[in-house]
Amino acid sequence: TETLASARSVAAYLLTQKLEDVPLTEIGEIVGGRTHAWVIFSRDKIAKQITTDEKLKTAIDDILKQLDK
Repeated sequence: TETLASARSVAAYLLTQKLEDVPLTEIGEIVGGRTHAWVIFSRDKIAKQITTDEKLKTAIDDILKQLDK
């Protein structure tokens, strides 16, 4: 369950980075019916984590590069 929660948080972070014009409430719905407050919390949590977790930062950067293709 923790892995799913982490994956969902990363997905929310990625969506907020790539879909800046999409309301946070809609992003919350996309990732499983979460609230906009949860999306903000998750976005901020992952943003903080990538400053100290190089493996996570690399994984997220790789995903973002793939999305830009």
